[in-house]
Amino acid sequence: MVTTGPPPVPPTEGISVAPAPSSPLPQPAPTLKWPPPNPIFLAAIKDALAWHPPPRFKPLFKFKLTELAARMNLEILESYKYDLQAILLEDAHSLLRPGSELRPTAILDPVLQSQPLWARAKKTLMHGAHLPLDPIKEELRLQDLLEAIEFGNHKSATKDGFKLLLIFGREVKKGWQLWLPIFALNHLLGAVVGPVGIVSQQDSINAFGHRLSKDRPIHNQSFSLAPVSCLTIE
Repeated sequence: MVTTGPPPVPPTEGISVAPAPSSPLPQPAPTLKWPPPNPIFLAAIKDALAWHPPPRFKPLFKFKLTELAARMNLEILESYKYDLQAILLEDAHSLLRPGSELRPTAILDPVLQSQPLWARAKKTLMHGAHLPLDPIKEELRLQDLLEAIEFGNHKSATKDGFKLLLIFGREVKKGWQLWLPIFALNHLLGAVVGPVGIVSQQDSINAFGHRLSKDRPIHNQSFSLAPVSCLTIE
């Protein structure tokens, strides 16, 4: 018998020979690295995604940079005995209520209950944030309050009052600041005052990638004229 091609090469011992291209490649057996999704957990996620927020009510306070708005806000505080937290927690549909921008905790609880920090986050969403601060002695608080009112704001804010009002006008309109008369500070429960300043920062970028200078307010709550600091943290 005559062959026209090269003689076949016998396989060398210890060296594996790749299968012919026409042979199907061996497939690894399927393995489950993660357990299958819990149907109860998937249903909780589905319910959370399907939730729609109810209509929001207008807040009691007036967020305008006017003397009339300041007096009306003061009257509201007086009717609640100057308890700001009671006002914020009373209206469940107010934009000022803690956690109002998120889904209710009853809907989030089935999704997040296994997370180690969910209990603390849930408490914050329901009642507001509470920092581990020691109580301020009333004598020192009143001393700091009177001295801060006498000191006023930092020079960066007082030298350009128009710019300061322009910045605060935007913050009041967004609900970040509550406009009140200065004498209301003597009645607010546990009120402390920090002088305001203005800093210019290049932290904005336009459509062409150029950095823009922007004036930002600073609230110096660490500032104290008292010889002893009133705030301590554990």
